[in-house]
Amino acid sequence: MKNNKFTRSIQGLGKKLAVCMALVATPVSAQDLTIGGGSIGGTWSLVGNALAEYIRKEIPGVKPTVIAGGGVKNILGLSTDQLQIGFAYASSAGEAINGLGPFEGRQMEATAIAGLFTAGWQLTTTKNSGIKSIEELKGKSIAPGIKGFTGEVIARMVLDVYGMSYDDMKRVELVGYNDSVQLIKDGHLDAFMPIAADPTASIQDLAASGSGVNILPVPDDKLAEIRKINPGYARYMIKAGTYKGQTEAVGTLGTNTVIYASPNLDPELVEKITAVIANHVDDLRTLHPLLKNLTMEKAVKDLGAPLHPGAKAFYEKQGVL
Repeated sequence: MKNNKFTRSIQGLGKKLAVCMALVATPVSAQDLTIGGGSIGGTWSLVGNALAEYIRKEIPGVKPTVIAGGGVKNILGLSTDQLQIGFAYASSAGEAINGLGPFEGRQMEATAIAGLFTAGWQLTTTKNSGIKSIEELKGKSIAPGIKGFTGEVIARMVLDVYGMSYDDMKRVELVGYNDSVQLIKDGHLDAFMPIAADPTASIQDLAASGSGVNILPVPDDKLAEIRKINPGYARYMIKAGTYKGQTEAVGTLGTNTVIYASPNLDPELVEKITAVIANHVDDLRTLHPLLKNLTMEKAVKDLGAPLHPGAKAFYEKQGVL
């Protein structure tokens, strides 16, 4: 009996793989495909170049090119068909759809292909500061990040949910992570707020320089309020012991890095591209440590936007949806 179940399981897997390979092998009309990555040498561009190579080899007639970009820039490019594929945070897609943040007054469509990995918003103070909750930031000096960047947008939103704003702070420095850490070390700031996968080097640096750090939690009720504003945010857990002085697990918020497609991109082609990603999940897991937990089941969660019809068709045929 067990052998029969095992045989059926292997046969089922073989059928799914055959469907994926058949999808990508079917020719499509010749088409240039511009992919918006991230900064040169960054993770998004690394994955974008790998994806372009997979597409070039496996979808006849499609000519992919990767260009440097960024989350907001890529969403803008997709909505105007300057890009066909682009990387962005789920939170940026949510802002575009709802006309929030950098997209205020200009609502835009966004459609997803696959989620890749989650970055966590890590509101960090030193152990010596005595600050253990977000409420206690009132009257303190903070560095929420560079103005308009994802972390700074999150900081303003979180403070608003707590009934606060920058006006309630003693000092606000809109600087990068390394500068923030130095300002804390010099006694000029109380907290900074990087958004990155853990462990984050800047937090490790700060923790190592003293008695350790506190990562401030975002409780369930506040996360629920934030998700009502923008569904592109999700729970992000930081394990106990990730940083010096952090003795307990901390629940904060995070947002996915997602591959998006222009809403106007041909569904048949998007289905083929989604199949290419599925065929190369194992390759992507080894491409960068941030992708080590990638699965197609996770790829459809917390996207901040609806799936593109072509991607949805693929996942439905594979039984993922």
